[in-house]
Amino acid sequence: MKDMTLETLLLNWFTNTRLNHENNAVLLIASSLVFNTYEMTNLLKQFESPISCRIDALDNFRSFENLRSNITIGHDGEGDEASKSVKNLIFHVNEENADKIIALINICKKNKKQILFAGYHETFMMLQEKFNAIQSGDFKPNNLPVSSNYYLDIYESNPVNLVKIETLRQHIMEIIQYRIKFMLLLFSQSIYLNEQMNNKIQYDIELLENTNLLTSHLAMHLYHLTFFTSELNATDSGRYFRDLLGFKSKTINRDSKKLKNINNKPLKAFKAYDLSIDKNKVIRLDISSNLIRFIKSNPNKELDAPSIAKIADLSVEEVEELFNSYKRPKTISR
Repeated sequence: MKDMTLETLLLNWFTNTRLNHENNAVLLIASSLVFNTYEMTNLLKQFESPISCRIDALDNFRSFENLRSNITIGHDGEGDEASKSVKNLIFHVNEENADKIIALINICKKNKKQILFAGYHETFMMLQEKFNAIQSGDFKPNNLPVSSNYYLDIYESNPVNLVKIETLRQHIMEIIQYRIKFMLLLFSQSIYLNEQMNNKIQYDIELLENTNLLTSHLAMHLYHLTFFTSELNATDSGRYFRDLLGFKSKTINRDSKKLKNINNKPLKAFKAYDLSIDKNKVIRLDISSNLIRFIKSNPNKELDAPSIAKIADLSVEEVEELFNSYKRPKTISR
């Protein structure tokens, strides 16, 4: 995944817009409430087509094509152009409407659009510096890359992809760092202002790279940084990763074989998902363990439908259906 600089991505995005070339990404600009977006708005008004939209407009969207610009063109905004749907849209987001980001992600996924996200300051500085050159047509259209660390939904808004797909995992540090930067732009009170917490995240990433162990702590942050939850929630993130990975986290002790090549071992035992585990094998091992436990504990009890249902985590009805579908093979008379 060869990554351009954010400045280059922004320059290409605005150049393509100026030349009426559709971008494969919408632009999401994050700013705190202290920024006055008046100057940015005035610059955007000078483009030949409307490109700016309040993220609140997503509340009642029906399709991507129905989204309209909130910034009109010309001196008075008259004419049909202001009401037309547009090829390239900018959304502005701050702490008050950050909960709308997930709606934007979902609508873009349905319409095969990426989301290029950047801070207000860096976007405005680039636009101010290059605006005349962009308007005069000094730059040529340039397609945005399919993948970029600066895309909000680079891993399809699925944190499991980020730790399982190798091409994404190679960039996990950069992706998380930029997501944290994005969160810091949005929220004045952020857990990521804590240096000790950031160091712990970095350590967990290094542990993942060296052992294939995804700590429950890192999984919780990946969940938080993907879905913009209001607070860290170990229960929700644990359930999410368990369901998608197909197995639970387990306790890893300092003397575990998985840590034998780690010099800086954790000070105490921790919970982690072993990503080297084969999901199907885990299921078979669990069923086998439950069968052995049942036989050892109930040597004289028949292995009936309710018992099998409990062991295999199925309903009694499903097991009874299997019982009823089974036909004893015919004996061959000699």
